[in-house]
Amino acid sequence: MRSNDRIRWAWCFLFVASLVAAPARVYAGDPAADRDEAKRLYVEAKRLRTQGKRAEALERFRQAHELAPTPVLRLELARMLEGEAKLVEAHRLLASIEEMPVSPTETQKGKDARAEARTLAASVGARIPKVTISVAPSSQGAQVLLDGAPLPSDTLGAEIPLDPGEHRVSLVRGDVTAEKTITLAEGERVPVELRAPDPAPPPAPAPSASVPVPTTTTTAPAAAPLPLAPRPTLAEPAPRRALTPWVPVSFAAGGLALAAGLVTGGLAMSQVDRLERGCPSNACPPPYHDLLAAHQALTTTSSVTIPVGAALLVAGAVTWVVTKNRSASPVTATLRWTGAGLAVDGAW
Repeated sequence: MRSNDRIRWAWCFLFVASLVAAPARVYAGDPAADRDEAKRLYVEAKRLRTQGKRAEALERFRQAHELAPTPVLRLELARMLEGEAKLVEAHRLLASIEEMPVSPTETQKGKDARAEARTLAASVGARIPKVTISVAPSSQGAQVLLDGAPLPSDTLGAEIPLDPGEHRVSLVRGDVTAEKTITLAEGERVPVELRAPDPAPPPAPAPSASVPVPTTTTTAPAAAPLPLAPRPTLAEPAPRRALTPWVPVSFAAGGLALAAGLVTGGLAMSQVDRLERGCPSNACPPPYHDLLAAHQALTTTSSVTIPVGAALLVAGAVTWVVTKNRSASPVTATLRWTGAGLAVDGAW
């Protein structure tokens, strides 16, 4: 049993070692394994391109070219880049095919790829747009950025190949940035001049105190003064009459009198029912005499204080309205008893 267990463990160890060693041999750079993987990626890339999945096909072509950079794979990769308007990289790859070493086992397909690359490189090179960037003399020393990347100073004034489309050219000097956006078409030549914004002018110097210079003047005889026109006189506005103290006093006293009349009247009304029950035929027995006296006092007080309070309130209101007038004419007001109530007499 122990011998069989050892044999089983040995086979398991060999199986695991073979699984680990196989990819290790591939990733270690085995040429045969690289060529096989490149062929698989090449076939898959062509299939994806046929399906219209160009972004995925381009990635598969890149991976296959990295594993086996043959003229055929480089030509296919350059064609994909050309179709994606990446003309600069496509032209670089096409021009480098001619410089690739010829393998003894190179097939006729590889030779045809070299010949086709020469023709396609000339065609793509003519379609690449170029931009010439210059900096104004007043902006020398500033940093130039092309699509956000610093541009070497030795490329200023020379043609720079770019892919068709939109590009940003920036000039940075200190905290000031000047930016231009250009759109390039195929085969176009565009000059771009950058000029940094002028710095803010320095503040104006403070005015200095000047020393008066003595001058000699000739005094001319004084001319006769011209008659002045009389100044128009404006009528002074009539003084505004101040609010007399009688107004708040009238309001306060009238309000208190009116409130007292209402309270005493209410108390008197509350006693009517008891008096009607205890004093039939208006004849009150002795136990109701005090209640009757209190009722009569409350009734009299209410009958007097209510009209007095109302009269005071009316008098205060009239006085307040009169004193608001800007006229300075005298105002007189008097209260008098008419027998039936208070009356206000006066002139305003």
